[in-house]
Amino acid sequence: MKWSCKDYKEIEFKDRSFIYCDPPYHNTTQYYGQNFNSIEFFDWFREISKEHYCILSEYEVPPDFSLLTKIETRLRLDGNNSSSRIDKLFYCDGLFKDWFEN
Repeated sequence: MKWSCKDYKEIEFKDRSFIYCDPPYHNTTQYYGQNFNSIEFFDWFREISKEHYCILSEYEVPPDFSLLTKIETRLRLDGNNSSSRIDKLFYCDGLFKDWFEN
C-alpha cells in the first residue's frame, strides 16, 4: 500500500490499483486559498475508473456516478459541542462497478 498526498494528476498507479479519493468537496469552502476544479476532477476520475478500482468521497456528484454508501460522521468542535454530517462514497463506470455490481 502506498499513501500519497499531492496533486491527483501527478500520481502514477500500478495496474488495477484500489484508489480512494477525498478531494475538496464540490461547492464548499476553498482549501488553502486555492480553487479546486471539481468538473476537471470528475472527468479524471471517470478515466482512471476504467483501469482501476476507484471510490470517491463527496457530497455532490454528476448523475452518472453511483452511491456506494453513506456514513454518519460526528464532528467535535470543542469539548462540549458536536455535530454530525453524512459523508457519501461513490463510484462510476469502470472496474469497481463491474466487480461490485456483478
